[in-house]
Amino acid sequence: MITWWFVPLPGRLGSLLATDTQKGAGWYLYKWYGDMNGDMVSVTPPKDDSNLVDGAASVDDQTKTVRFIFGGPNDGSINAIFKNLPSFVGSNPTVKVEKVDWKNKDTPSNGPTTISEKKYNVSNGQLTINVPGTNESSGYHIIITGDGSTSSNSNPQPQPTQQQQPTQQPQPQPQQPSTSSGIVSGGTYEIVNRHSDKCLCVQYDAVNDDSNVHQWEYIAHTSQQWIITKNGEGYTITDVKSKKPLDVRAASTQDGGNIVIMSSNGSNHQRWIIKDIGDGFVTIQNSNSGKYLDVERGSLEDGGNVIQWTGNGNDNQQWKLIRLDADTTTTPINPNPSQSQPTNNAAAGNCSANILKQGYKCCPSNCFVIYIDNDGTWGVDHGEWCGCNSSSSAVSNCPAAINSQGYPCCSETNCEVYATDESGKWGVENNEWCGISNKC
Repeated sequence: MITWWFVPLPGRLGSLLATDTQKGAGWYLYKWYGDMNGDMVSVTPPKDDSNLVDGAASVDDQTKTVRFIFGGPNDGSINAIFKNLPSFVGSNPTVKVEKVDWKNKDTPSNGPTTISEKKYNVSNGQLTINVPGTNESSGYHIIITGDGSTSSNSNPQPQPTQQQQPTQQPQPQPQQPSTSSGIVSGGTYEIVNRHSDKCLCVQYDAVNDDSNVHQWEYIAHTSQQWIITKNGEGYTITDVKSKKPLDVRAASTQDGGNIVIMSSNGSNHQRWIIKDIGDGFVTIQNSNSGKYLDVERGSLEDGGNVIQWTGNGNDNQQWKLIRLDADTTTTPINPNPSQSQPTNNAAAGNCSANILKQGYKCCPSNCFVIYIDNDGTWGVDHGEWCGCNSSSSAVSNCPAAINSQGYPCCSETNCEVYATDESGKWGVENNEWCGISNKC
């Protein structure tokens, strides 16, 4: 570091020292970097030109550790995805996450504090570590220490005890059946770009109006799952996590109009025409602008932005719809709910009228409450949002990301973990996967 940064007080090595003898927060960030041994490995930020978060990583065969330091003007959660992990990491490594907080150049630091330290299960040679509550004035450090075993980069299959052995091994990840030309109204889909093989995704798992939509590798986040419902001559494409439809920002009709999510308003720029072009692919055309859903500049990278563009027949305007939920008949969302009432009048009295007005149906009785807002209590049935009845008190005690895939919670006394992925921890009950209780 330069020694002349603070001209009246030379010799402080820039922002590394807070006084002549006390370390600043910057000193510890450089110490983390200095402690890295072995091989440096590539780090891909959310976008190539991102200034939100970046870092450096190393793999050390001798100490059997993987280290990652990062930071940037980010405010919220960061998912650090480690791919192609070396075999020494094993199947159940210890992951330590720590941070150091910087206040100003003159404030001494007491050093890193530990955010978490626990065991993780490796899945498909990959780990996803969520770091919540990040901010621009802190630096972060993830250390993955191997468990002493060796592991191939294949997904370790959970092995239930003999008493619990399922007759057929269930799969915790959503199934991805081949796409058919027909669209099931109310079905939940992954929407995959033909050119990049990455899926439509709400950036940062955001739920706010005007949140950006881009492409990302599918990691089973509900922000990558979309409910497609018939809406007049077209379809509404609604994000499972936010319950908000795909929209063209400011109703733009120009090439390059940005794609976002926005509260439902029934407008044409939230309606899409989906056309089968053969070979299992479709085009998705905005009803208002007549332009097509497009990955900007044909990007192949995670974070490639999604826009609208004049149809050109290129692969980056072609998409595959992969059904994620069960093949069940669902009630389409009415594009004009105020003009008609649900046909199931008995069910209509069992959940919030505000939920029904948005076109959603009531859940089956005794549903798990996953989400509560001003409109009422929400659950999930066959991969789509529904309204829980007003008397329901069965609040989900396991991650909503598991319930939203149609899996139940395990009983609170069943804390035996057979698999861990981005959705949470999975157990087995009655020969089926279930979500481990948050009380375990």
